Amino acid sequence: MRFSLSLFVIFILSGCGTSLPKFTEPDPSNMHVVRMRISSPIGVSANASIHQNSTNSCLNFQDGFELPFKSSTSGFGGPSKKLIGMPHPDTSGVRNIGEMYLPADDDITIYASFSNSNGMYRVNCRQSVKFSPKKNHDYQIDLVAGFPAKTSANANSCRLILSEIKEIGIAKWELTEVTPVTAVVVPGSPLWDLTCKK
Repeated sequence: MRFSLSLFVIFILSGCGTSLPKFTEPDPSNMHVVRMRISSPIGVSANASIHQNSTNSCLNFQDGFELPFKSSTSGFGGPSKKLIGMPHPDTSGVRNIGEMYLPADDDITIYASFSNSNGMYRVNCRQSVKFSPKKNHDYQIDLVAGFPAKTSANANSCRLILSEIKEIGIAKWELTEVTPVTAVVVPGSPLWDLTCKK
């Protein structure tokens, strides 16, 4: 148990051992913006960063800014992060959420490091999505860290799900999953050594 915990700590710290500068949100009164919500279930430890002007499919983690979203495995008091008044298409469950303004109409990459543990399994996730947010639109990223099913050792899941929040009626919204511009290879993933390591 002590050995696996050590590996877990090394894995998490190796990708984000150096803290990134804080992201400065654009002013919606003088430039085109989108609203972004990052969401994770209570019990999932997570942080996220934004990377701009990246033409490479291999993420350079250090070339980014820390987004105003961070959650830990403790605490059951509900959302306590920054809010800017975004609509809520899903009110079920207690989640950690953070809302922010991001620049519109240019490719951006969102990276997240997130993990979960249930006492028997530990799931460590590093995922990234690159897309072009459209001005005056609302988006949501859900960070999902699941566990192996009893019947399948391959059933564990790490998913960074990007969706657009669309209005479907008076005070009613739904999430529509967005197809990313391109896949992004992140440090620590199986493809990193094959395609990105120099």
